[in-house]
Amino acid sequence: MDRKKVERDNEDQMREEIRRRSPRPSAAHDRRILDVARATAAATRRPKPRRSWLMVGAGIAASTLVALSVWQMLPVNTLIIDTGLRGNGDEAVWPAENRSLAAEPDEFRWAAQAGAELYRVNIYNDSAELLWTSAWVAENRLPAPEVAQLMFSSGARYFWVVKVDGTAAREELGPYWFRIE
Repeated sequence: MDRKKVERDNEDQMREEIRRRSPRPSAAHDRRILDVARATAAATRRPKPRRSWLMVGAGIAASTLVALSVWQMLPVNTLIIDTGLRGNGDEAVWPAENRSLAAEPDEFRWAAQAGAELYRVNIYNDSAELLWTSAWVAENRLPAPEVAQLMFSSGARYFWVVKVDGTAAREELGPYWFRIE
């Protein structure tokens, strides 16, 4: 094993000696080699055609075509007049959608739902934080909560939702938004 180590050390010493004695190429030699390499590379490389504007134009055209085809598939917008009616349309909702009220509402009303046994009203602020939940009631109207004066503030927006219990087709009515002036 010592013999192998001695042989490796000798080989390493010989390589180092060869490196020291070998002449180093001059800076002029290095420049000539680089010039030849650059000339060869330039001769074999073809200039790329400028197609960036063509690709941008094609992208815009394709996007426009897709947008137009999607727009064609959308239903025609119709004017919807808010009558304040919801559910099956036989009773007015109060406070109706997007109403501005001078004071807190004194009651909440909604359209009776066929098959509904009970209703529950939930009132939320515009951050969707639950402010109040009513008890389950059998009628489709509910007096405003006694704490309404404390709950509502002027200039703020609120919405309310009616939960429906029973065999009614809809489990929830609303949301109905209103603002206190």
